[in-house]
Amino acid sequence: MKTLLLLSALLLCALPSHAATVTVCASGCTTTSLQTAMDTTAACGDEIELQADVSGNFTFTNRGCTSGTPITVRSDKAAYCPDSTTRITPSHLPNLRTVSAGPSYPAFGAALDGSNLPPKHWVFKCLALTMQAGYATYTLFDLNFGGFITDASRVPEDITIDHILVYTTGIFSGQSIQNVVRADGANVTIKNSFLGDAFYDGYVESHGIQVLTSPGPVTIENNYITASGIPVFSGGALPSYPVYPDGITVRYNYLYRPWKYNGDPDQPHADWYDTFAGST
Repeated sequence: MKTLLLLSALLLCALPSHAATVTVCASGCTTTSLQTAMDTTAACGDEIELQADVSGNFTFTNRGCTSGTPITVRSDKAAYCPDSTTRITPSHLPNLRTVSAGPSYPAFGAALDGSNLPPKHWVFKCLALTMQAGYATYTLFDLNFGGFITDASRVPEDITIDHILVYTTGIFSGQSIQNVVRADGANVTIKNSFLGDAFYDGYVESHGIQVLTSPGPVTIENNYITASGIPVFSGGALPSYPVYPDGITVRYNYLYRPWKYNGDPDQPHADWYDTFAGST
């Protein structure tokens, strides 16, 4: 009998754990705070499900996860997102939850944990990113927030951005982005996304995706990317850690510098952009 009980206990311990869904909303959810969900509530392999739009500047860190058990941050309507080979478009916004960045800082920024380890194994899927009205930010999704990558031990790894819609509503009224995504990391994938609008009012060069202090590989696949400057920019690094990108794959993307600054009504998604030039 004791042997049977011992075998039963061993079998129970050997069963795989099931991922949980951590819900975020104002009431009735697992937590009211997206930051708390990302910091402590969600475990490796869990999915953080936004059930309402949120505003703020959120950071993600190393939670000790492995490549097979990433933490996923997604909309509660992710089932309505396009399939794995189809790019997201503005028409999908009703099925997304929006994360609106506050002044100056990113909507999502990578950060070191208490042991100075970088984040690893995160997935961001089926979300909309924008900024609160009237504000500008240097980078909306930043894998090197504050420039913390100063050696090989601080490089984020295995970060996926999938079916993310980025939009602004008033680029000539102070709502500006210099870099939509800063993809400094190893094994970074950006796919199936609509990344607009990299525009920083005031004659500042802007980028849809910027890859600087990164050992690579970085995969940029099947995205729609608009920028007033350069849709995809790579090269250079922080002087404190001069590592250069290696193994960058850019394929099946629509890279576009829109004529919206001249009010061209025939540009793709013209109704989503300002149609006046202002003083720019």
